[in-house]
Amino acid sequence: MFALIHSISNNIIYRKSLKWKNISSDDHETFECTDIYQQMESFMNKSLNKLTCNKTKLTLIEKCLQNVLSVKNNLDRTPWSIPWQLKEADYSVFLKDLDFYLMISGLLLKSCSLFKGFIPKRHCPPISKILPLFASNSKKVQQTISQLPNSKWIQTIHFYQQNNEYISALEQLEIQLRKPNYNKDAIKLTQLVFETFSVWPETRLDESYKTKAIKELNKHFKYFNAIPKQISHKEWKAIRYAITTLLLYAEDTETVTHIYYSTKQCLIANNEFNNKEEKHFFKKQIEETQRLLTKKIEVNAQALYTMTDIFEELDAITGTHKQENQEAYIEWCHNPKVFVKSIQSAINNGYIKLKGNTDTKPIIELISTFVKVKKQNKTGNLTFDSLLSYFKKASTGDL
Repeated sequence: MFALIHSISNNIIYRKSLKWKNISSDDHETFECTDIYQQMESFMNKSLNKLTCNKTKLTLIEKCLQNVLSVKNNLDRTPWSIPWQLKEADYSVFLKDLDFYLMISGLLLKSCSLFKGFIPKRHCPPISKILPLFASNSKKVQQTISQLPNSKWIQTIHFYQQNNEYISALEQLEIQLRKPNYNKDAIKLTQLVFETFSVWPETRLDESYKTKAIKELNKHFKYFNAIPKQISHKEWKAIRYAITTLLLYAEDTETVTHIYYSTKQCLIANNEFNNKEEKHFFKKQIEETQRLLTKKIEVNAQALYTMTDIFEELDAITGTHKQENQEAYIEWCHNPKVFVKSIQSAINNGYIKLKGNTDTKPIIELISTFVKVKKQNKTGNLTFDSLLSYFKKASTGDL
């Protein structure tokens, strides 16, 4: 049966290359899709029974599925176009070949439903890749398919097309990315987003995670009607999420990284950049990327290093700010005795307290962290011990 399916597929690929024009009666074989489908359906049901009774190995079933999927992939080397201006005889051959192509998709969809729970998601082909791939517009496709028999596989295909979350999310993303865009970097970015997600996932597990990513992109882009030339913090949230998503899934990560730094620089120039929030965002993204890699999801491992580099740069800026804040202090440049007498008097009168107490030492210790008292000879500042000795003398009246 598998040999017959491959033979038919190879002949269809040849006729497809000719666009079904001037097909002679010797160029196509006689086959019945219904018979092939029923035989394959029977084979799958028997395999399922054997699998539940531990009379067959799952790897054998997976190999059979991969075999049929390879036929679908071969037929999908170029998307299917609806030919026009064909002779009646040639058109009837095209319809029969199209029915076979749809039947292969239907078989794969049926098998995914039948063996659900047995085959791990990381080995199961994605629904988006199994569904038929057409280059012609959907209306023309539906008109052509309506000329075929109302077969079980066509009903199955309709059901999965209407309920596939990946395709639905991708269609919504295309609508979101059509919004007016006046920023050069954002134009490049949105083009990369659509190009990246238009490539079908390799496994059901990848499809699941990519679907989540696309849905999240749709949420971010829906909050504005256009991307302005000067990006504000509101648009930046969407663009930043698109950047980190592309780092995970796109091939051209160098361009994505360049867009990040270029756009960030514009935000800094317009005082729209929040370093603390940026750092928090990348920390979360790094954790998510590590989680994906642990689960062996098909993502770019280099993304983790790129995000970590960005985070460390942001952290270094935060560290610099902290250091600057720590070095800032108030300086008392008048006679130190005047400062000590004033503060000591306020402590004695209960005007200065620390957590309700008027103990001198902890109060002076805290004050000395942000007030530096110049020495009487102006050669430097008093140390904490020297300042404390001044206060002891003030409390005894010896100052």
